[in-house]
Amino acid sequence: MSRGFYRAPMAVGLLAALLLALACGPAAAPSQAPRGTGQVGGTEVAGTRIPQGVPDHPYPAVIAPDEKEKDVARYKTGGTFNYTSLDPPHLDVSLSASCTAYNVSDMVYNKLVRAKLGPFGDQFGVELEGDLAKSWEVSADGKTYTFKLHEGVKFQNLPPVNGRELTAEDVVFSYKDYAASGVQTSYYEMVDRIEAPDKYTVRITLRQPFADFLPGLAEMSFIRPKELKDEDGNFRKRAIGTGPFIMREWTPKQGVKYDKNPSYFEMNSAGQRMPYLDKANMFVIPDAATARAAYRAGQVEVVDTRTVADTEDVLRSTPDTIVQSNGQTMVRGNVNGLQMRLDKAPFNDVRVRRALSMGVDRKAFNETLYEGRGIMAVGMAWIFFTRTYPKLEDYGPWFQHNPQRAKDLLAEAGFPQGLTINLVDWYLRDQGIEIIQDHLRSIGVTLRRREVDNPTHVVLLNEKKFEEMTGTIWGNPNYAIDGSIYPWWHSKGSKNFDGLNDPAMDKLLEAQRAEMDPAKRQKILQEVWDRANDQVYQIWWQKPRQNYGWRSYVKNYRTHATIGNSGCYTTGNLIRMLWLDK
Repeated sequence: MSRGFYRAPMAVGLLAALLLALACGPAAAPSQAPRGTGQVGGTEVAGTRIPQGVPDHPYPAVIAPDEKEKDVARYKTGGTFNYTSLDPPHLDVSLSASCTAYNVSDMVYNKLVRAKLGPFGDQFGVELEGDLAKSWEVSADGKTYTFKLHEGVKFQNLPPVNGRELTAEDVVFSYKDYAASGVQTSYYEMVDRIEAPDKYTVRITLRQPFADFLPGLAEMSFIRPKELKDEDGNFRKRAIGTGPFIMREWTPKQGVKYDKNPSYFEMNSAGQRMPYLDKANMFVIPDAATARAAYRAGQVEVVDTRTVADTEDVLRSTPDTIVQSNGQTMVRGNVNGLQMRLDKAPFNDVRVRRALSMGVDRKAFNETLYEGRGIMAVGMAWIFFTRTYPKLEDYGPWFQHNPQRAKDLLAEAGFPQGLTINLVDWYLRDQGIEIIQDHLRSIGVTLRRREVDNPTHVVLLNEKKFEEMTGTIWGNPNYAIDGSIYPWWHSKGSKNFDGLNDPAMDKLLEAQRAEMDPAKRQKILQEVWDRANDQVYQIWWQKPRQNYGWRSYVKNYRTHATIGNSGCYTTGNLIRMLWLDK
């Protein structure tokens, strides 16, 4: 469903092709909805177990590797992969957790460890593998991590690094830089020392054991050269790393062009140098209908849709499409909600927040916008503490539609005639915000909405410059549970953009960090879940169960239910392994 209030300009050649494709008109509606695939909760496919309670769907959540993908020795090289994403406000993941900045870093830089993606990884759970680290050891007390680096890894041959070798000192600099300021500081609170005993060894000592340390390290901590910050003062405008692709050109509101890094260090299991592609191009196409037209016209190799009707339309016009229904929509929220200034009236009154939440008719919303197939999701990723997909009823009483109770709560809070709230955002343009506005009008609440562009929305949130309310951007790749709760809900959290100060939640968040017994930690995390849903720190509703499609000649492409897709959070890690069978 498209509501294109804002459409970013794009390259002339691409725009012409899109207009030609759009002129052909949409295909006829499907005569019959496709049946399910049998991939219900509890099913195991290609080594991935789908969590209990996940409903069946017309398109698979997990796709096993095909015979060509299994034959690693015969992978083809060359070609260009074209995809869509959103416009970054800048390129510095210290300053923003949004995937818009993350995506460029993931193409250009490496981390010490990374998630195992593609057809050979768990497409729901997070498996870690070495990236710049070829091995690591953890001390018996769980506080010291020692990493051995690959030797001979070179930075891209661009000034100011000019192809020099990466060393342990680069890792030390990067981690200390993240720890000093910005949105990643919460993660490094647990770190006591970061050292480089020799050229290829990094040793990190924690103040106390921390169960999520290693997956947290894999989330956003890219290794960046000190020279770049010394020369530019920050990492906002340039990205030069050791990664699989070199950023050739970034044109704001249009896209990013990448070339293969000829000196990239990684080889596949058959001894073939990666990446396999020669080039990759990211196009900024924020309008869903325009993006689908670009896919039909062959301008991009991937497409995403939100309904079965739209997906079937794509399949009829482009039958060589593989569809997977997965990709971050399954386990947590992101841009499907409202964030409020919790340090200001009226949002510092829980009665107002509960009223707003009860004013939303989520069942009707889901039927109206997503054919009843939407995924109820909040910022906290449930998959890390339960393997059972939570239903709407599991979120507690304040998530159930009750307009009269909502009006009573508003009256108790001093708003018997309702209230008007100023909302500024971009992402809600295609998240059903008009429906939410209608629901809230029925309890006397007016959302006076001002739409900005994507980079502005990201900056307003990350710099805490919104006055009353904005759209949620729960930005982190979600390799572990701590990253989706502690930085956001702890009073001193580095992503606490709402001004939340709840001592009871602080205590729970600190306790789950310190608890190393999985069963005991699970109980604490359940308490975190219950407290967050009871206090209604944000207003959440359903996300679409996104359907991701790609051309059948694009090999090794998969989405990931916990992390994301090529347009958000799996970008370079996934694209480095793609090859084109044509």
